[in-house]
Parts: sequence; structure tokens; C-alpha cells
Amino acid sequence: MDMPRVLIIGRPNVGKSTFVNTLLKKRSAITFDEPGVTRDFNEFVMTHAEKTFLVVDSGGILGDDNDLFEFQSIVEEKVRDIVEDMSIIIFMVDAKEGLLPADKTIASLLRKNSPEKVLVVANKADNEVLKQCSHAFSSLGFSDVIPVSSLHRRGIDLVLDHVTESFTYSEKQSERVKNRVKVGIIGRPNVGKSSLINALMNTERVIVSDVSGTTRDSVHMFYQHGKITYEFIDTAGIRKQSKVKGDIEFYSVVRTRQTVVDADVIIVVIDAERGFSNQDKKVVSMILDEGKSMLLFVNKFDVLEDTKAIRKDFSRILTNGQSVLENYPIIFGSALEKTGLSSLLNQVADLMKDSFERIPTKMLNDFNRDVIQRYPAPSKFGKQVKIYYITQVEEMPPTFICFVNNKKYVSNDYQRFLEKRMRAYLGGFFGHTLRIFFKSHRKESES
Repeated sequence: MDMPRVLIIGRPNVGKSTFVNTLLKKRSAITFDEPGVTRDFNEFVMTHAEKTFLVVDSGGILGDDNDLFEFQSIVEEKVRDIVEDMSIIIFMVDAKEGLLPADKTIASLLRKNSPEKVLVVANKADNEVLKQCSHAFSSLGFSDVIPVSSLHRRGIDLVLDHVTESFTYSEKQSERVKNRVKVGIIGRPNVGKSSLINALMNTERVIVSDVSGTTRDSVHMFYQHGKITYEFIDTAGIRKQSKVKGDIEFYSVVRTRQTVVDADVIIVVIDAERGFSNQDKKVVSMILDEGKSMLLFVNKFDVLEDTKAIRKDFSRILTNGQSVLENYPIIFGSALEKTGLSSLLNQVADLMKDSFERIPTKMLNDFNRDVIQRYPAPSKFGKQVKIYYITQVEEMPPTFICFVNNKKYVSNDYQRFLEKRMRAYLGGFFGHTLRIFFKSHRKESES
């Protein structure tokens, strides 16, 4: 994307994530008094003075002890690669702790790359004394130092004014971001979610490791493909509740569930080697319960013999495990070998096209005449269900209300029958979760 990017960088626990939350005026990053909670680059959209840009929260790139972080060298390498793409770099330090060797190490790294882009922000300057002490950071060799207090939201507007001073307003950029497609990447730990995002974006922004739980917070990444702007959201792997350990993992899982709520489309990543487990089924059920559009990406398919017969057998395993999956796209591929990615993006684009289409009233009336009147619901409690008419009340997810004489007469079996016939008759719902509700006609339900 050609949108301005503002990188926030600094050693662990200087308050980068708190600063981001203060900027966005909402809790978008997990904050925890433990170094290394944020490991990946995380992108968020922001608008200030009518100028839209991306805020990029980085992982803590250097601790006092280099052995403290298992992914230290990986993050440092990514920082060197990413600073070139940044418009402004906010180098965050801690006014309370003062200037530490780790700050000097990061400053040296930045001076070698893009020193002219750097703005030093001294966070945690919560009182006048600390505010005055922040001038000590001028010795790092950068022209500007701005003291702020993320906790009390002091100095934030000054930072934003400084950051956006050179940015220009772009209506085209604003519209693209406003109409972006939010795609949540969901699945069990170690199925290749982060690898998939890196492959889709053709970059190595998200840390990948065989260690379970590498992704801790939900990671947002923006990508322009053709005319569509995607916001990919990598998430922490969802494990069995009994295996969730510690507060950070608990909040990571909570954030993953929130991603399901917020996303437009969910890609469920399945590990071809490990098959379709009960935990996978629970993940799918959670997504369907939220009424989300969904598709499945069977990752690591390169380890199997890729034939039509194998794909057909694997699809059968999935649909036998959950019959509802016959209504959702299944894409086979490999994040490592970068196969199946074009099909995946094309399918996401197709799902979003469908989501804006509303079923004409005439077609719903025809469905009522040709299907409902022809195949009436069986009687329940000795009473016959009468469906007077159907109306669509939402496009995403496709939601319909059937007005009936009394909704308590409608059985679950007949509701499933209606959904199946509606998909076949009306079409256009492949990949979408269909919702059908019943509303009693007031006069007859009271009788």
C-alpha cells in the first residue's frame, strides 16, 4: 500500500502498546507488565487532521539480556528490513527509567538506516520532573524529543501533529481503507497461520516458529491486491480450554474470539498432516455461531500426494466431520510452497461480491410458492405451520425472517430443510452462513 506508515519502535516495556491504545482510543494491543508480549509488527489505521495513515507497533527489539528473548535476532532482522518502508519512525524511550544501554543500541541501529525519519518520544513522563528529565535523550543524536504520558494522554496531539506534518490528504486512500476487507486467519496452534499471511503478502513480517504460541496478540497487516485493500488478522492458536496457561494466553484467546466477531471473512487453516480434529470442529462451530462468511484452507498439502482423488478424499473427511462444510469453499495449498494462494484471494473477493447482493422480493415470493407451499412443514403439537411471507433483513450475514402463524410450531428439522432448499433455489450463498428466524403473526399466535 502507498499509504504513509508510522513505525513505533523501542526496547521492551517502554509502553509502545499502551501508546498505540491511547492513539487509537481503544484497547487494540495486549498490554502486560512483562517484556516481549508484543512480538510481531502490528498495523492499525488512524486518521489525524483528516490525514489517514498506518501505525505500526513493533515487537520489543532488544532486552537488557540478549538471551531473554527467543525470537530476538528474528525481530532485529525484520526491523532492518521494515524501516525503509516507513515514513516516520517513533523511537520510544522510558522517561522513568532513563537512558539505558539498550536504548543506545537501538539508536545506533536507527542512525545506520534512516536517521532523518526518527522522532524520539519519551513515554511515562507523568509529572513535570520526569518531563524535564526527558531532555537527557537528546544525547541519542536525533533532532527532536517529545515527552508524553500515554497514561494521562498528555503530549499525544503534539506527537500526531509532528508526525502528520508532511503527510497529504488523499480521498482515494481514505476510501480504500474505509472499504477494506477484514480477513481473520483462525485455527489451532502451529497449523501455519502466520506462514500463510507472510506468503499472501510476499513478506516475512510475522514471526514464524515451530514453538507453539509464537503469535500472542492478534496481528493486523494491510495489503493491496488489485483494487481491494485487505486487512489480514493473524491470531493466536485456539487450544482446548484445559490447555490454556497464563494470563497472556488467556487474553490472546479472547482477542482471537473478538477477531471472529470483527472480521468480514474468516479463513480457517487446517493442517493436512494432522487432519480434521475435534478442536478444528469447535473452531468452525464458533465461527458459524457468529454468522460469519468462511472458507477453509488446507495447509501443508505439499506433504501429501496432490491428486484429484486425494483432494476429494480430504474434502469428504471434512464434510463427514461437519456436514455443514459442504456449503463452504475448501482450498488446498501450501504457505511454504506458495501454492493455492491466488485461489484463496479470488475466493475471498468472490465472497465479498456476494455479500452486497440482496435477494429481490419477487424471488422470495416465488420460493414461498414453489417450495414452502409445495413442501409444508409437518404438524407439531397437532398444529400446522403457516408461513405467510419471507423478508431479508440483512446482507451480511444473509438473514431472513419468516412470518408464521406461531413460531413454536417450527421444528429444527424443518428449519434445516428450509435452509438447504433456500441455498439451492436462490443460490449465491456459497461460503456464507445463512440465518433464518421465525416471527409469529400477532393475531394467530395469541389465539
